[in-house]
Amino acid sequence: MSTRILSALALVATLPGCATLRYDSIDEGTRYHGKVRVEWIEPDLFRFVPDPQAPFTVTRPGKPDIVPGVFETDGGSVPYPLRAFPAYSPWGYAPAFIAHDWLFEAHQCGLPDYADYTLNDAADVMSELIKTMMQTNPATPPDPLVLYTMDVAVRSDAARRFWDTGRCTMPPDSGMKALRRAPPIATWELDFYQNG
Repeated sequence: MSTRILSALALVATLPGCATLRYDSIDEGTRYHGKVRVEWIEPDLFRFVPDPQAPFTVTRPGKPDIVPGVFETDGGSVPYPLRAFPAYSPWGYAPAFIAHDWLFEAHQCGLPDYADYTLNDAADVMSELIKTMMQTNPATPPDPLVLYTMDVAVRSDAARRFWDTGRCTMPPDSGMKALRRAPPIATWELDFYQNG
């Protein structure tokens, strides 16, 4: 029994160091701008709707822009016990979660513009955006442990299973007419200006 306790304590003691190393290794320069508009469909289910005048866009140095289309999301797939901590809100890093979930959607829908993205690419995009938010937004100060735990979660076996077996939620015609088949309970819009 004491060996297990010592092993657990040793693991906990190494987490801050691992978290700092991971934080420092994440690429910088990823930026985002435009509107994030989500419609609340039911508990823990939202529909992302792009704004035609100010589409939410993620720009990574030397890579094509990521511009999400219409799809369903739960925000950050944060386990309920962790939601008690403000840093683990399912919407606390909305731009990062939307971009990450969109890459899953694009993969599951077989969208050709996103065919080269892998599970690790989706995780990299999310982590880069969280780091950007931590460095540029006083409301989300740098917290390497939060970033590390989220990064590990989106690279897990569970994430891999969902990457491989999740379903496409995009409306077949991707148009506004298809969106109206389920009226939202409420709608939220976040307007992000060019950051960084």
